[in-house]
Amino acid sequence: MADLKGLFEFFVFLTSRNLLPAFLVGLAVGGFVMFWVMRKIHPDLGKHRLEQLKSQNLELVGEIEQAKAEEKTQDEARVNIQVQADRLKQQLNRVTSKSLEWETAVSEAGGRLRLAEERQRELDREKVELEKRFTQWLNVGSKKRWGQPLGKDVAPFRPLSVRQVPVISVVNLKGGVGKTTLTANLGATYAAKGLRVLLIDLDYQGSLTSQCLTPAELGETRRADRFVQQVLRNGSFDRIEALASNLTPLTEFGAVDAFLLATDEDLDEIETQAQAHWLLSVSRDDVRFRLREALHAPEVIDNYDIVLIDCPPRLSTGCVNALAASDYALIPVLLDPLSVEAAPRLIRWLKKYQSTLCANLSILGVVGNRVNPRVELIQRELSQWTSLKKSCQQAWGRDVHFFDESFIRQFAELSHRLAALTDKYRPSFLDLADSITKELPSYARRRPATISPVAPAPAQSLRR
Repeated sequence: MADLKGLFEFFVFLTSRNLLPAFLVGLAVGGFVMFWVMRKIHPDLGKHRLEQLKSQNLELVGEIEQAKAEEKTQDEARVNIQVQADRLKQQLNRVTSKSLEWETAVSEAGGRLRLAEERQRELDREKVELEKRFTQWLNVGSKKRWGQPLGKDVAPFRPLSVRQVPVISVVNLKGGVGKTTLTANLGATYAAKGLRVLLIDLDYQGSLTSQCLTPAELGETRRADRFVQQVLRNGSFDRIEALASNLTPLTEFGAVDAFLLATDEDLDEIETQAQAHWLLSVSRDDVRFRLREALHAPEVIDNYDIVLIDCPPRLSTGCVNALAASDYALIPVLLDPLSVEAAPRLIRWLKKYQSTLCANLSILGVVGNRVNPRVELIQRELSQWTSLKKSCQQAWGRDVHFFDESFIRQFAELSHRLAALTDKYRPSFLDLADSITKELPSYARRRPATISPVAPAPAQSLRR
């Protein structure tokens, strides 16, 4: 501030003395002179300055270009960043959408899980109840269990007068009395007489199957899984077709119209499952009448003349099915105390449950099996035979037929697996077969004018 004040006072002084114009002229002249002297002393000063300015200008231009390049690079980077940002945004949107879907799915799964847990608790309660009921059923005993009232949709029993094809169960709840041997040889005998024969093996031991089939035929039957189990198993299916498609031809019988519905040890498991499902009310049908559904169908009526069933020595599912489907029970016995006691027990059971399980079943008769080879019965055998007649009549409440003239004798070693196919023992089985035929009503003894071949359905099934 002091310098400005002094300068101002200096100019005021010059003005007051009229020296200001002269000062300014002198200042200009001095400056010019100084400039002229400087030009003389440094002639290149202006040019150097110009070059300096040009250099600086070029540097500025370079910096500007570099700045523009950097700006362009930055623009490209910004574009790339924006593209990446858009992609990330899209990915974020997808992840967000997927997350919402997952949350929805988890929520729905949680709801289903809760429903499943509730259903599981219901099933557990039902299981406990079913186990309780099953235990009660087991405690009832097999004989009472099979005598339960009829279920829904029971296959109707078509009378023999309509079918004209007798179904005969060879049965005795005592094992070792020769049921299988009798069934096989009767089947071979009827086939030799020209009848169309169907044999059914319902004993899981498969003795009838083994006796009637060669090892090669048995192996093929097993590979094809052609067994009676297919008819008795659980499920809703065509049991008539199941029977027709699982038959095995009996080539050993020497007849084109003899077939076997075979079995093996798996039958025991199928029977147990079927019975359990029925007892626990899981099956929709009544397990006792599955075989009846198949055997009383037109496919059997039109293509066979007689059906023989080899029953097991116990009231299994298969045995009960056989009795419920049969017109007659043929009871083979050995003339010893144990066998003689078993026959009346079976007859009493049949009589007790005639009103439900086997209302149309009749006793065809009792056959003495494996008696001594003499012409007449020995005293011990005759005593057992006479006693058995009385006990069977008392058990049935009326007369029971006994095949007094058609005993099956003990036979020694056989040259063939079937005694009925040997000259020595064929007459015994012919006599019994004729005696059985006489006991059948006339409409069940009919013979077609021409023996027709096997029905198309079984034939096609066997070729598969």
